[in-house]
Amino acid sequence: MFLESIGKDFGYMRQASRTFRVLWMLVSLRDGPRPAFRASVSDFQKGWCVMSNQDMVRQVEEFGRGIGLIHEVIVTGRKVGAGRAFYVALAHNENLFRRVVEFVSQDPLLVDQQALLDAAARGVTFENGVFRFFDPGTPLNVLSSMPVVREKHLVNPHNLFKGYDWAKRADAPQERTFRVIEGSFGESFLKGGELLHSDQERPSTRSVVAFLVINALATGERERLLPECYVCTADMFSGGYYVCVGYFDVDGIQIGYSWNGRGRPDVAHAASRKS
Repeated sequence: MFLESIGKDFGYMRQASRTFRVLWMLVSLRDGPRPAFRASVSDFQKGWCVMSNQDMVRQVEEFGRGIGLIHEVIVTGRKVGAGRAFYVALAHNENLFRRVVEFVSQDPLLVDQQALLDAAARGVTFENGVFRFFDPGTPLNVLSSMPVVREKHLVNPHNLFKGYDWAKRADAPQERTFRVIEGSFGESFLKGGELLHSDQERPSTRSVVAFLVINALATGERERLLPECYVCTADMFSGGYYVCVGYFDVDGIQIGYSWNGRGRPDVAHAASRKS
């Protein structure tokens, strides 16, 4: 009985997904080409890139084939009372579906995610050991909760940082720099501070994570920087331990190595231009 019911809901969802594809293509034709979220390094070095209509249609078709995703929608919908009548309404009423799409697109988390994707589309430059990128200033708690970050495993979900004030703090959107100080591996916290120039400061945990995520997105996930080391940030855990960020592997960025400030061979010091 349950499987039969799921099957009926799935049929309505297939009709709804076709309606979504029609709306998506109409919006695409109205607004022109959309920025590509994944592009070549050369495209991002130019500072921009565009997605062809053919690529757009291919992505829409991939959505239509996302059986697993549709199943998740059905399961979640049932939890909040969305049954057959809901999916029938969406499947046959484009105006209703359009209002749903507009409502979802205005969700604060998705608005922040678009700002992140826009920052990635602007690209990351590297010259003389210094990375330059645009930081949208999104709080770390919000950044780590974004669908694109979770789906691509960019931030390790087992990090324990969300209760700290520095994880809730936002910054003004701005251009930032980031560099790992040469020869700083193994140096103590105090010694690392002496390596900073007068116009530099230790970066916040939030800005380091934003940089690593933006760089990964801008390079099509080909570059997961700091794969085998940490950098020390300006933030602290309770007990006086410093927050370190790094070991960016397939499971995502590790945030939260509690460092006591003594020299450690896999902990380096980073610098950012003072804002």
